[in-house]
Amino acid sequence: MPDVPATPKRRVPTWIKIVLAVFAVLFVLGAVFGKPTEKPVAQPAPTTTTAATTSSSPPVAPFSVSPGLPDRASW
Repeated sequence: MPDVPATPKRRVPTWIKIVLAVFAVLFVLGAVFGKPTEKPVAQPAPTTTTAATTSSSPPVAPFSVSPGLPDRASW
């Protein structure tokens, strides 16, 4: 009597193999015949100027308040 393993080997379904093979072929075709990506252009070093800005408007809040909710100033 031949030895039978306690857990039978599970095979990968054929349809999954076919789907993965199709994706692999599409990936290779896209890598070979796809549009080349734009080459990065070297950015010039930013020049920082310390100009004092005076504005009469208050700074913009980093969050937005949903309609119907009170804003923080009224808490």
